[in-house]
Amino acid sequence: MLGDDVEKTWRSSVAELNAAQNYQLLTFTETERRLDELLHVKISDAGPSTKAIQLDDLWQRKILPTERLALNRLGQNLLLLAARAHPVMRPIVQEYHQIAALLAAGKRKGLAERFARVKTTREKIAARMGDIDDYMNWFEATQSKTRSGIFADYLKAAGERRAPAPRRRDALSVYLDALEEQFQN
Repeated sequence: MLGDDVEKTWRSSVAELNAAQNYQLLTFTETERRLDELLHVKISDAGPSTKAIQLDDLWQRKILPTERLALNRLGQNLLLLAARAHPVMRPIVQEYHQIAALLAAGKRKGLAERFARVKTTREKIAARMGDIDDYMNWFEATQSKTRSGIFADYLKAAGERRAPAPRRRDALSVYLDALEEQFQN
């Protein structure tokens, strides 16, 4: 019974990994989002319910067996994320993996400093990446010699709107056009 459940879980995990495009690296924003999701450790209670705890809240107390299992699972997920993470974020993900492994092993010495260091490094990287995004947007908007083509349809539609509409050639339209021309002069 238990073996069938484990096998089903394994097969679904393999199918899920196979379905995803795991050969492509994640963007910085996607890596940040997935890392945030993973750092909310989901711990199974005695019943069917689960509770989410931040990883940095676990170092201050003794780890329960259910939390140890959740930390091991977190470590595996962080390794998978590190393989696809944005290259700038890869060391951060690896540092969180090491912290999770230390917590699962019950070693809490020096974790406060590591958490503080990885948090400040992550904040600095996020701020720097935001600055880079802003600069790239400014450069593309003001300095780029080549057009990206993103707004080609809009520019075409705006240009067509400025062009005068073709004139009709029936008698009434010709008469009205002549009147309009006289009033403009």
